[in-house]
Amino acid sequence: MSRAIRLVSHATLAAALLAGVAQAQTASSRVVSKRSTTTVQRSAGAPGLTLYGGLATGDNGFDMGPALAASFNWHMPSSPFNLRVDPYFAFHSRDVGPDASLWHLGATGNLELAFRPSGTSAEPYLFGGGGFYYRNFSIDGVDDAALDQSDMKGALGFGGGVRFGGFTLEAKMQNVDEFTNVSFLVGFRLGGY
Repeated sequence: MSRAIRLVSHATLAAALLAGVAQAQTASSRVVSKRSTTTVQRSAGAPGLTLYGGLATGDNGFDMGPALAASFNWHMPSSPFNLRVDPYFAFHSRDVGPDASLWHLGATGNLELAFRPSGTSAEPYLFGGGGFYYRNFSIDGVDDAALDQSDMKGALGFGGGVRFGGFTLEAKMQNVDEFTNVSFLVGFRLGGY
């Protein structure tokens, strides 16, 4: 139960931080201009690509671990939404009881809604969607007994971030077959925006 409370508090903190950044950018743009925030309009074309690195919280006794991700982002003409395909990898270990490790490798498809407050180059955004992950779970057993199990699982997730210059800060919560984590990622945009 305390693990679930911690995960919800992480997600709440991430959402509050992102909302704070968006509010600060909106407030500063009101001083510069009286125009309101609008959704970002992009022309269709090559996808934007962002590469991410960061940390992912653990769950079910697993520790925080490294996370790597990418995001391919396409603008959908005549729509305020972008389409994202997000490959993702995270590794977690557990030191309580028998040594164990867990990693996820997969991708999600997401709809993204991006905003650009007037008078600023910052671009806050929200996204959500689902996908599939290949999961590997292994335990180093006692007396040469071990477990190594791999399978494909469905995943759901949502998150948000802010783009500025060539960089992106992003937080997302995802659930892969009852394993829930929150990833805190820093991204470098390679183009297409």
